[in-house]
Amino acid sequence: LEEADRARKKCLEDLRTSETNARAVMDASTAVIILLDREGIVVDTNAAHARRFGLTREEMIGCCVFDLLPAELATKRREAVEGVFLTGKPFTGRDTRSGIWNDFIIYPIFDEFRKVVRVAVYAQDITERTMFEEQLAMLSELIDMAPVSVAVHDLDGHSLYTNRIAFDLYGDVDDHDSPDGSCGHGGTGVSLSRISQILKTGEGSFDLV
Repeated sequence: LEEADRARKKCLEDLRTSETNARAVMDASTAVIILLDREGIVVDTNAAHARRFGLTREEMIGCCVFDLLPAELATKRREAVEGVFLTGKPFTGRDTRSGIWNDFIIYPIFDEFRKVVRVAVYAQDITERTMFEEQLAMLSELIDMAPVSVAVHDLDGHSLYTNRIAFDLYGDVDDHDSPDGSCGHGGTGVSLSRISQILKTGEGSFDLV
């Protein structure tokens, strides 16, 4: 009996340690982490999630998360959660609320009979990245529509990107001079990567020719 009692106490101690470690990881994360039941009731969450609603973690637990969201978004999230319960497969998505863009994934949590009993939601704020991508797209379009030829070079003189007029005037450049072997005008997707590289590293220049 003493042996069984010691084993039981050790299991409880290990469980408490595991829960403490999991709590530390959740609260250290800047991403939103939520544990929900099928009705959307918050079983557990982290501080990052609670702060978005001006609440504490303790105040969030027991709330229906769908009641805290705008109606249209709540409907979409509820359908996504229900889909994970029905299929047992993760669901990924992107949405926006109050000016914040999120990439999120909903993971199923199974019991010993492989039945989904809860879901874990992980959401990452991608607002800054989304705004940067939109700015890049606008800059790319402006460069391509410019009434002059525009060439983008790195500091070694390698061509990173040319707009349509420059391409029509001078054609493609030597592929071997390109950092990735694909210089010249290659459309919006190509230009975004070129412009992004220059804006982030400062290792290039814009020339009007």
